[in-house]
Amino acid sequence: MSSRRLFLLAILLLASVACHQQVPGPCSNTSYGAGVVCVNAGMQGSGSNQTNKLVIPYTVGTGNGPHAIVMMVYFCYDNTSCSANNGLVNMTISTNRANPDTCFIPSPHGAFILSGFPTPTAGQPVQTVEQEMWVCENAAGITSITVNLATAEYYVSPSVTEWTGLDTTGSPWDVDAGFVGTTLVKSMTATTPVTHYTNELIWAFTDNTLDEVMTPTACKQAYQGWQGNLTLATLAPFGGQPVSCSAGWTPVDNYAGDGWYATIGAIKTAQSHPQIGTSGSLAPPRVID
Repeated sequence: MSSRRLFLLAILLLASVACHQQVPGPCSNTSYGAGVVCVNAGMQGSGSNQTNKLVIPYTVGTGNGPHAIVMMVYFCYDNTSCSANNGLVNMTISTNRANPDTCFIPSPHGAFILSGFPTPTAGQPVQTVEQEMWVCENAAGITSITVNLATAEYYVSPSVTEWTGLDTTGSPWDVDAGFVGTTLVKSMTATTPVTHYTNELIWAFTDNTLDEVMTPTACKQAYQGWQGNLTLATLAPFGGQPVSCSAGWTPVDNYAGDGWYATIGAIKTAQSHPQIGTSGSLAPPRVID
């Protein structure tokens, strides 16, 4: 979360302008192989201190097979350039179907505290967010989604992508990880741990502090919620290795670079099977376009 974004959001709040949001819209890329299709996407954010955040009213599409939701939420602990780190804050998801809606399964090691990413703006401290990912394998009938926080936090920003072709067994996640860029750079890479299944959807949510538009260099752009936020995705046909997603950007205002953060996970699809014939030892991460 950049100081520039914080300033703009503060101005919007003072002006009593409705929070920035986008209704569900098209995915940037739709077909990923193995029957996996990105159907819709949406994102919402606000600067207010709040205990919950209603995501854009989200009506799940209709079509062949069950639709799934992959969802991410990040927030700051304070209103001062996101510089505080207050430890893990419990988050749950409710919908018009149930409170909580236990269909939303968190990634194995979430939530991640992503701390220590810098902004090149003079005098600004390093920043921290908490970020978590969920999968709901069967989102039929959902028309609204609410993120519930144990304590009031700032800039709660949920992002939703809707998919067909994902796992329906009740155990969608394989592996996950969180990353922080602690130096000023012009690119980022997030890499899964060693995966264990074939035909997995690799899904990552990335952001940089000054909101430069990022261009994917490995994995596809699934959704651009707003400038600086980028959802990346790809299909990994084989397991047994880590998989990387990456992106680059052009720094604004002649800065040398920017800080960034990301979470990434491997999600089983309807065509996933345990990877046979691998030792599970680390191999160089595969980079998939």
